[in-house]
Amino acid sequence: LGERDSEDTAVRVATTGHYSAHEPFRQHAGFARLAASPKQSRAGAAGEIAQAVKEAAADLALLAAQDAVRPYEQALIDLVRVFTERYASARREANLLDFEDLQAHVVDLFARRPDIAARYHAQFSSVMIDEFQDTNAMQIRLVDSLAPQGFAAVGDERQSIYRFRHADVNIFARRAERSAISHTLRTNYRSHPDLVRFFNGFFGRAPFWPDDFMRLEAGRDDTGESSPFSDRRVTALLIDDEWCGDSKDADEARIVAAHVRELVDNGVDPGDIVILLRAMTVAETFAGALRDAGVEVFVASGGTYFSRPEVIDLEMLLRVISNTKDNEALLHVLAGPLTGLSDDALARLGTRARRESLWSACLEPDATASPEDADNLSRLVDVVGWFRTDGARTGLAEMIHAACEGLEYDLTLFARGFDGARAWANVLKLARIAEEFEQSNAGDPQAFLEYLDLKRELEGRETLAAFAAEDVDAVRIMSVHAAKGLEFPVTIVANLGRRPVARSGIVLSTIGGVAFLGMKLRVGQSGEESLPTTGYRIAQQREADADLAEEKRLFYVACTRAREALVVCGRTAFSKAAESPKLVGWLREALGFAAADSIAEGAVCLGDSTVNVLTPRPAESGPVGVARPPIEPEVLRTAAIANRGTQPARMAEIERISYSGISLHRKCPYRFYVTNVIRMGRRTPETTGNDDAVALGTAVHALLKVSGGMVSSLAPGRIDEICDAAGLPLAMRPEAVSLVRSFESSETGRRMAACLRTVRERPFAVVVGETVLDGFIDVIGWEGESALIVDYKTGDPLRQRDPEEYRTQAECYAIAALALGAARVEVRFFELKEGGREIPFCFTREDSDELMSRYTSEIDAIRAGPYRPLEKYSPYACPECPALGSLCPVSSPPSRSSG
Repeated sequence: LGERDSEDTAVRVATTGHYSAHEPFRQHAGFARLAASPKQSRAGAAGEIAQAVKEAAADLALLAAQDAVRPYEQALIDLVRVFTERYASARREANLLDFEDLQAHVVDLFARRPDIAARYHAQFSSVMIDEFQDTNAMQIRLVDSLAPQGFAAVGDERQSIYRFRHADVNIFARRAERSAISHTLRTNYRSHPDLVRFFNGFFGRAPFWPDDFMRLEAGRDDTGESSPFSDRRVTALLIDDEWCGDSKDADEARIVAAHVRELVDNGVDPGDIVILLRAMTVAETFAGALRDAGVEVFVASGGTYFSRPEVIDLEMLLRVISNTKDNEALLHVLAGPLTGLSDDALARLGTRARRESLWSACLEPDATASPEDADNLSRLVDVVGWFRTDGARTGLAEMIHAACEGLEYDLTLFARGFDGARAWANVLKLARIAEEFEQSNAGDPQAFLEYLDLKRELEGRETLAAFAAEDVDAVRIMSVHAAKGLEFPVTIVANLGRRPVARSGIVLSTIGGVAFLGMKLRVGQSGEESLPTTGYRIAQQREADADLAEEKRLFYVACTRAREALVVCGRTAFSKAAESPKLVGWLREALGFAAADSIAEGAVCLGDSTVNVLTPRPAESGPVGVARPPIEPEVLRTAAIANRGTQPARMAEIERISYSGISLHRKCPYRFYVTNVIRMGRRTPETTGNDDAVALGTAVHALLKVSGGMVSSLAPGRIDEICDAAGLPLAMRPEAVSLVRSFESSETGRRMAACLRTVRERPFAVVVGETVLDGFIDVIGWEGESALIVDYKTGDPLRQRDPEEYRTQAECYAIAALALGAARVEVRFFELKEGGREIPFCFTREDSDELMSRYTSEIDAIRAGPYRPLEKYSPYACPECPALGSLCPVSSPPSRSSG
């Protein structure tokens, strides 16, 4: 090109008929230099022009593909239009509304009938919208009709994470600019000041929001507070992709599980830990790794209901009931937990099935060799046979319940602890779905299975059953979206190396408030290849930019759930530069590890915060400490069956027990078993109207903790903040302060204040025999070699407790303090509501051996079983038992009003 006349070149390019593609070429800087420069310097300019020509040719290809794809785009639009009209017609004929109708029809009604909108507007003196950053255009039109003079809104554009529901963060920004009055709330009362400094230093720089990030101010006063996280509030676990095997997610999960195991061994309660994931598709992988590490785990959210093992188990059973010749379903039922046949029994049945059907083989008297297999198979044959002959009169929901009971599937699930409780909730949900199906359809198992297939296909991600587990003592796994609005002492944000989801060949975007469709052009005889088009490139780039912006906001929301400590974890190739579209790439960039081979362990300063960087290898990620040995499902299942009645049962090792667990076993061994061994949680008693009493107790304990028993040292504003957090009414606050002052003015309060060293709210763990005795001490002070332990009791003013009721707790405290080297231990229970009544217990070093021996024997006896239920209902042991009236043969007595 350097040898040709520049104008001639321009003319020939323009004759292609695509002037818009030629225009950038004419304006290219190299074009001017080509005409003006000496011959010897034209080579460089020609290279630039060659590149411009190449780019122009690519633009021409996009335009040509766009022309070719236009009829297909129009066909898709026409198809959607026809579907929309027919779907709307079907809803009208059936007199039904879907979710979008609830919004769209009201917006349309208010637009057509301003008088109706005015009538509703008159009902409200003011309107406020919370989480305003998650609203969309249709919702704003609705609110504008209800509040034409304006409304109050609260929101944070950095927390807009519902774009998939059409939430538009730009609405927030535009309304904020137009707002006449605005207030900025900068104070973070949730997170430890060290975490707040990390948020400011991390998210206030590239690649996040270096120019417009709102720096937060810490609202918590944690001065002097002791914590296991004092030197590592923020930890980054960076895993080299090259160290991982084929199952990279599993390797990362094992590393996270090892870190969690270490936290738990250092005194962190499992219930205080949450693992947040961007995609719940790997939740079970992380849950399995935690179980292998001996950590209780609870998968708290997710939309994978139809892929849950318990749902698949029951679908397979229904398939067998519908058709005993369905060998695929029958094999699943025989080998799975519903029947649990041994490999030998399955092989024996398989050999016989070569001569006859598999089901016929199951009916043979000697189908299995072992008595256990024979018993399990007999139960299955009885259940399937009964439903096939007499089950026509049984509803589907009742069929599911009866089958679970007949095959003892309920006991099998409950023996799994938290996971079993969640699985049983999913079983109950399947029964509810069946009940809803029967209201408009015949109760035919095959028809119900077809309905489930259709539901699975059309409704996509069905959510797991709702499960009340606020008080579970287990590590939670949940999605970032499910965690929105929640907070956790320890937050682990994992799987940061996950790639953003790639878009398909059809992209819908919005440009200037107008929907914009982009589609690739499929080519070839089978259409397996596709070419990008101008429209697709524009829409795809716009959506990709928006997706990346939301990924940053999701990361911000996830990290800011943490109250005390934050752990971020992801896989990345250490030998390569940071990958920008990935969250782990952004993490590397912010930590100064963007370059290849730059990642190193150690403390990294980020503004005025510090991040502890660790680079664990998968091979080194075994559980820290002693992991719980795997428990055979059949052992648990047998034990659960045995304990439904009064038969003795020996369970697996109990690794940890508290004084409350010991006391519970003394009240009822069976309740201890269902609560502490299979961990069914606890039964929520009926409301007694004592919410204020609970709030009072919470406020008093918080005031004692923060003030160290010296409430007079707290400013009135700080007292109000603590009482607000506890939900204590204004009228009861003087009582709370008075109760704390009763301790402050007591002789014990003065002694504790004079101690040279005091520790508050401290967990303890002591090895007793083969078990760890653990608990929590309100406050311990040291007077030389003597330990003074105080346990605050808000008490029940209607019932004065026998001092001996405190002895077990006192002796467990003494075991812990004596193990720490105390020569003398004084434990005082201070009953704040009883006029400051104190119940003292004293122990010396000489008592240590006797206490250890006695509690070792008792704990060993607890571990050995049996776990028999009580003979009759006890008001002291039964009201909150989760097995009452179900697994336990004891039932609640009839209420006075029932007769």
